[in-house]
Amino acid sequence: MNLSIHFTLAAILLATSMAAPAQPPGPPPGPPPPEQVVEHLTAELQLTETQQAALWEILQAAAPDRRADRPRCASPEQRDARRDAVDAEIAALLDEDQRTRFEALRANRPAPPPRGAMRQQGPCG
Repeated sequence: MNLSIHFTLAAILLATSMAAPAQPPGPPPGPPPPEQVVEHLTAELQLTETQQAALWEILQAAAPDRRADRPRCASPEQRDARRDAVDAEIAALLDEDQRTRFEALRANRPAPPPRGAMRQQGPCG
């Protein structure tokens, strides 16, 4: 019986040591960097080189707004409006099939963090 308890404890320890690590404390991650966005949309939408270059320009032009879009700096309505404006510019680059797939990606995009969730991220601007 004693051996059974030891075996059970060993199995539990082994199982818990193999579990996924806990999320580190702190704010949720922000939006992905432009390079990842271009890479992701290129893979998902089969963007041409011309479309990739135009997408890169859109994302670079929107970069200054990324800091201002942090939850402590902008209202949810302001963030949504800026995100919708960038999405409209991106959609304008796409053909009909790509635009349909882009809209599906947008619909499945995770919601931004709630207001105040990233307070420890320094000043706005």
